[in-house]
Amino acid sequence: MKKVKLILLTCTCLMLGGCQQVINYLVDQPEVTPTPTPEVEATPVPVEESLHPNEVTDYDRKAITSLINQDLKTKYGKGNYTTLYEDGIYFEKKDGIITASGEYNYRQNGTSDTMPFTYTYMDQNKEYVFVSLDDESNITPEMMEEQAKANLSGRQPDRTYDVNVSSGINLDLKHNGEGTMLVRIVDSSGKTVKEVVNKSGYFDESYSVELKSGAYQIQLICDDGGWSLYYSSY
Repeated sequence: MKKVKLILLTCTCLMLGGCQQVINYLVDQPEVTPTPTPEVEATPVPVEESLHPNEVTDYDRKAITSLINQDLKTKYGKGNYTTLYEDGIYFEKKDGIITASGEYNYRQNGTSDTMPFTYTYMDQNKEYVFVSLDDESNITPEMMEEQAKANLSGRQPDRTYDVNVSSGINLDLKHNGEGTMLVRIVDSSGKTVKEVVNKSGYFDESYSVELKSGAYQIQLICDDGGWSLYYSSY
């Protein structure tokens, strides 16, 4: 320990004689070492883990919802789908595989509709790898039209017209709408002898159907849109 030489000056004053004597002397005094201020350790910020093999965390929900919205934006374009939020999606997780199910509203080719979906991702600790998507968004308009035609073919007619013919029927058909219109001719036994039209969208067309002499029935089915049908036999 270091010692510091201090010079002390002492003066003793007597009431009667004034200042009696001045004595100068040296004393050894130890150096005072300051006490160090203890360092305060910072409390570590907890890291929110996402890798729970069988438990969906809030981090999982937010991250997966963001990925789904990014996919919808790429598919339909900004403003053509309704933004999804995690509280509107059903989540499941097993062995690190996250399944997100729900439905979204979209607008495409002038048509607005609702589409169910099931996205699957693999959780790799805050890194989510796309696995699969189960929805109907990849169905083309042509595929939808073919499906609509098949659905109408098995449906009971909305309108029927009985007609006797000698050799045929003339038909003027018009349809205006997004749905499908089917017109067919059946014989007296109920068998379809001619499917005149089975089309979607707008059309205004005329047909001439040659038939054997006898009794027939014109059947019309329309799932949407306005229509008109005019016929005459010959």
